[in-house]
Amino acid sequence: TTTTTTTTTTNPSSSNSEQPQNNGRLQTWMARQRREYSKYQKGEKSSLTKERIQLLNSIHFDWDPLDTKWNQRFRELIDYKEEFGNCIVPLQYKKNPKLGNWINTQRRQYKLFQDGKKSGLTKDRIKQLNDLGMVWRRWEFESNQWE
Repeated sequence: TTTTTTTTTTNPSSSNSEQPQNNGRLQTWMARQRREYSKYQKGEKSSLTKERIQLLNSIHFDWDPLDTKWNQRFRELIDYKEEFGNCIVPLQYKKNPKLGNWINTQRRQYKLFQDGKKSGLTKDRIKQLNDLGMVWRRWEFESNQWE
């Protein structure tokens, strides 16, 4: 009779417990590159050189992840409108829950913008959303449907 024993070992460098720490270091480094890039663009003293910028560009480094995410959600809204004919994404949109949340955030940011408060929405983004047919006050749209 032969007995086979299987031993499973875990590589500590790939364990989930270390991943956030490693990701934290990477995120810190990326944030520093973005700050230095901003300084470089403004003509201020920066540790980033033209060559480093070119290297980061060659790996498609995302200089503005918030802008990238906004544009991604906007493209998803375009797809939604093509499918449904409007921009009235339900908050609990099962096919793409993040899009429903994003729309809700845009509405809140728009209200702040209109009230003259600090907002993540720019005039250009408001124009993009308006041009697509954004409904800023969903309840107004729904009440008009009943008239």
